[in-house]
Amino acid sequence: MARELEAEQAQNAMIESNISKEKWQLEVEGIAHKLKLGKIAESGKEWRSHLEQTKNYAEQVRGSLPKVRQKLERLQDDASRALDKIGRKEQILSRNFQGMTGDYRAHTD
Repeated sequence: MARELEAEQAQNAMIESNISKEKWQLEVEGIAHKLKLGKIAESGKEWRSHLEQTKNYAEQVRGSLPKVRQKLERLQDDASRALDKIGRKEQILSRNFQGMTGDYRAHTD
């Protein structure tokens, strides 16, 4: 289980590049004619702001996960109890009215 979790985290980990900005720009300039670059090329820092925003959201989720998990588990328990209670009541009603349904069928036929 722990290995699976580590493997999943490694698979979902962020990929970091060791390429300098200058080398990246040269590569982009070399293939820019093949790419459909519009306004995205003009705002080269846009993806960085999205990356930072995503990191911030990930931290917020990690921070609130324990509280939310507890609330969801409580909600699940409450829903399970309610469904069990409904099932028991339904069985009682079925048993109580079982004879009446036979009578009703006999009268309607």
